[in-house]
Amino acid sequence: MCSLMNSDSQNHASPFPLQCVGIVRLQFSLCPTNVQKTCSAVFQLLRSTSHTVCLGFLSVPASRLLYVEEFWRRQDVPMLNVLKMRSAQLIDAVRTNGWSSALKQVAFFRRAAIVVEKDLSEVVERPEQLANVKLKVLEIDGDMLSSGAYHFAVPNRHLKALHYLQKHKYGGFALARDNVIVGDQWYWVSETTNDPSSLQIDLRLFGFKTWQASHVYTFDIFVAPGERKQGVSAAFQNNGMFSLRSKGYTKAYGYYFADNIPAFWCTRITNKWKELRTVKISRLLMFTWVDQARKQGGRESVRPASLKNAS
Repeated sequence: MCSLMNSDSQNHASPFPLQCVGIVRLQFSLCPTNVQKTCSAVFQLLRSTSHTVCLGFLSVPASRLLYVEEFWRRQDVPMLNVLKMRSAQLIDAVRTNGWSSALKQVAFFRRAAIVVEKDLSEVVERPEQLANVKLKVLEIDGDMLSSGAYHFAVPNRHLKALHYLQKHKYGGFALARDNVIVGDQWYWVSETTNDPSSLQIDLRLFGFKTWQASHVYTFDIFVAPGERKQGVSAAFQNNGMFSLRSKGYTKAYGYYFADNIPAFWCTRITNKWKELRTVKISRLLMFTWVDQARKQGGRESVRPASLKNAS
């Protein structure tokens, strides 16, 4: 249950006729487009005020809230498809790692995310490692998914791929053996911009303010559990970065959670990405917020909003 109170005084009446901010997102699946836009506007207005949103036992300044889901902005991605994808993800997570792992994805407090970068001029293709286990890296696009020539070993990754391509227009690479996709990774690119609101939502969460056209944000690398051996995940990440280098990009950014040990070894140890800083992220269902970001080496703590996209 969520409520709204003024951060200056709990006795001040809220200017919004809402008793529960959490209801707003639920209404997106039920109300017509004009009301959806109104709900979105209310949420944006909340973030611009001094109010505090109470999420159960937590109180969070509204200005620090970010929606994880913004699917109401596009009408070509039906709500039922999004719900189907989220349900499939939850079921797979429970089957693979149990309920505790599944719940950790939707509710956590001050979880450390390590923001990293990679100079793509340093990347060298390593095809032998994947070829030895009969795997290859392919580019994912709409034609590939609609052709029926390939199917995903993990069904919810197919749903997520459709979501990424149809809603967000992200780019992606697949890790395939014959006609079975056993892994995928994704990336976002943009023209040079100084407008923070146009950046991918993770970058806004990490406080990036600008972006260069030669840079690329990479995220959500996945390899099916049965294939996570013989350095396959690290080789897949590396060869994806080599493909991006071949497209002309010069620097990649990404992140991993500090408690994800396999991601640490893959990203920092094997592929030698450089740590930029640590960001403390909290999430409760569809709400996400950040705390202070710590620079590498324990230097002065700064708000993530001060993080600039380095050249």
